[in-house]
Amino acid sequence: MRKLLRNKKGVSPLIATIFLMAFAVGLGAVVMQFSEGLIGGDEKTACGADFDMVITKICMKSTKDLQFTAKNNGNIEINGVQVRITDMNGKDAVQEFMKAIATKSKLSQKISHRGKIQAVQFIPMVRQGIAKDAKPNACISKATLFTKDDIDAC
Repeated sequence: MRKLLRNKKGVSPLIATIFLMAFAVGLGAVVMQFSEGLIGGDEKTACGADFDMVITKICMKSTKDLQFTAKNNGNIEINGVQVRITDMNGKDAVQEFMKAIATKSKLSQKISHRGKIQAVQFIPMVRQGIAKDAKPNACISKATLFTKDDIDAC
């Protein structure tokens, strides 16, 4: 019996280390995948296919006052609109309008800005999950950009 045990060889330490590393990486990937759903994922989770904001009207009331109307054509509520205004010097000014836009509803807003407007970008904001106190995420992939040539007088 002792002869049988002496002739058996175990796994070399190098191979054992490689197996342990592969197991640890695999287990880490499974845990990470599971925890993303609990903590909250990336922008794709909040800005899914049922999400659509359209700017139906944009015009200049004066050289410094802009008016826009945003419509929610999607199936989920939009929790706000982030407006990024770029002036002729290339400086950005960001304003957030945290007014909810229900499905198939509109939001009209007036914006005052110093300096001449070069471009305006509208970025919808949507909350992730069901928590009402959660800060909405800016859905940059769903942004709409208008240049000064696209904006007429009101």
